Amino acid sequence: MVMQQGSVLLASPSSDEGTFQVVVSYYDGADFDGDWRWSADCPAVGCASDGRTRQEALVMVQDAIKGMLAEYPPGQYPYRGAAAMAQVRAEYEAEGWAYDIDVVTVSGPNPYR
Repeated sequence: MVMQQGSVLLASPSSDEGTFQVVVSYYDGADFDGDWRWSADCPAVGCASDGRTRQEALVMVQDAIKGMLAEYPPGQYPYRGAAAMAQVRAEYEAEGWAYDIDVVTVSGPNPYR
């Protein structure tokens, strides 16, 4: 059974495995000695991360998603849905930040449980 929940495609309502939409952007990381970095924001779960490369940012946000999901019983995480994605996109657009949408897949055992 596949269930759509906002920007999250879950394999089963009793599982946290699924595909999550992520807002990806390249930004001036002034907190990191002025190096440019990639950010990855998952509005459905309410977490974000970054990395020196796009791929690293996606791996890091995938790990952050697993950490957030581990705080709840499997399938019980209170996903924020499509409205959260729309809000994050509107914030990026209001600031004039370039971004695109990517996906990360969470599967297998959660190491944080």
